[in-house]
Amino acid sequence: MSKTVLLLDDRRRTNCIRALTDLYAKQNDNNTHAIDFCREQLSLYEQHLSENHTGIAYLLMKLGELYEEDDNQKIQAYKRALHILEKNVHLEYATTANCLTLVAQYYTGKSMHEEALVYYKRAMEIQKKIYPAGLSILIETQKLIDRAEQNDN
Repeated sequence: MSKTVLLLDDRRRTNCIRALTDLYAKQNDNNTHAIDFCREQLSLYEQHLSENHTGIAYLLMKLGELYEEDDNQKIQAYKRALHILEKNVHLEYATTANCLTLVAQYYTGKSMHEEALVYYKRAMEIQKKIYPAGLSILIETQKLIDRAEQNDN
């Protein structure tokens, strides 16, 4: 329905695509239908929107979440999304911080704590700019930084 009502670059349409992708993922244990659908939508976005459009980054982040078994595709999707978001950081502070955290979590899962620490700290820098001191997200990010530092030593 969003296809008929919303323009391609409308954030609500991207949110609909992400929600439908989540639904497909819940219906299918191996995520193949969800991944195919998300890739198809991403291809459409890449054909019709600028290469640095935030909608592309949102779909790449969703694909990264879906790639449970293919670590190479997961980190490539996250890093490409991060590249786009960093070009639009003035519009997407919170999403950029979220993407940095996803990359850091990927590296944490690979026991690459030094790399994870770099991304957690970058996320924290952005979060400090947009959230008031003492907010739970800042506390959680600091805990992740502390854990990464402990594991790095």
